[in-house]
Amino acid sequence: MRIGKVYRFEAAHHLPGHKGKCAAPHGHSYKLEVEISADDLIPTGPSDGGMVMDFEELDNLIKPLLEVLDHSDLNVSARTHLHIDRTTAEFLCLGIGRWFDSVTFSRRVRISRIRLWETDRCYAEWTP
Repeated sequence: MRIGKVYRFEAAHHLPGHKGKCAAPHGHSYKLEVEISADDLIPTGPSDGGMVMDFEELDNLIKPLLEVLDHSDLNVSARTHLHIDRTTAEFLCLGIGRWFDSVTFSRRVRISRIRLWETDRCYAEWTP
């Protein structure tokens, strides 16, 4: 069983050495899709029975990441917090996927997919 949620953040970056427009500082309205999965649902319980994970719990897990990326210069914030060398959509997606390795899930859930939209037509996708 899988669930997913979409998050948005605004950020700027540039790609030093790139042979196109992206060498200059510019911004994007990023859309981040996070999908998690579990082999089975949580047994019935007082609040979250029948769920893979409560969506609010997912919000709370990803909030610290969004706080450092939103309205930031990714050439600084993503390198610092995601430990990536280049701020392409692919590296950002990979860094976000790896960032989840540091997140402690309260149940037997796992990240099944990260998709990062850099524009409304261009995305990168990471699966573990």
